Amino acid sequence: MKTIDHELYYEFRIADDVKMIYTKKPFNLKLKELSNDNFNFVPRSKKIKYLKQLHTDIIYKVEDDFVNFQEGDGLISSSLDVALVAYFADCLPIYFYDSVKKIIGLIHSGYKGSFNLIILKMLFMFEKMGSAFKDLKIVFGPYNRSCCYEVSEIFLKEVSNKFSKDLLNASFVTRDGKIYFDNASFNLNLLSSFNLNIYNSKLCTYCLKNLYSYRRLRESQSYALIWRI
Repeated sequence: MKTIDHELYYEFRIADDVKMIYTKKPFNLKLKELSNDNFNFVPRSKKIKYLKQLHTDIIYKVEDDFVNFQEGDGLISSSLDVALVAYFADCLPIYFYDSVKKIIGLIHSGYKGSFNLIILKMLFMFEKMGSAFKDLKIVFGPYNRSCCYEVSEIFLKEVSNKFSKDLLNASFVTRDGKIYFDNASFNLNLLSSFNLNIYNSKLCTYCLKNLYSYRRLRESQSYALIWRI
């Protein structure tokens, strides 16, 4: 994967026939402003599709007539005519592309979505639509990484009874008596038994001052977008 630093966004290039981007500061929109007029880097032929995100494991199959602002946190589509959009301020964006079936997907995965295994639900939706795992390309976009995402002992204790010790050890680290969580590592280990091509942007929303971070700024948000070319 090649990460390209544009003026308004980072681009994660994994193939010539799909576009994956993550917007930077000062680009900022309200949900009601998500449109082709305001996303002027998106081809006007693409219909902007998005959800009201509530940290769920709900994923929608998107057709051209899909109605925006339904409640959920994942979108999947085989349409050439749509651009899938999700908004973020520290949570993990996960982009999906089937390079053979030409299917795109996008997940908003905070820790609640991750612990509800939304990434596995998306994976099996791709399989149901005819995808072979070996043809999938998955990209973890910018998020608040384990360098900065401090959590409490109560947080760790609440999930310790739900997941294996190996999974928790891969996802939580302790430094100087403090506990840190890495969302991408958690999801990566969920996928470890599948034959998948996975790429990590290695960008941290908290560290990089050109990205919005709720923990650092307490306001605004960035947008992940994916569409076919």
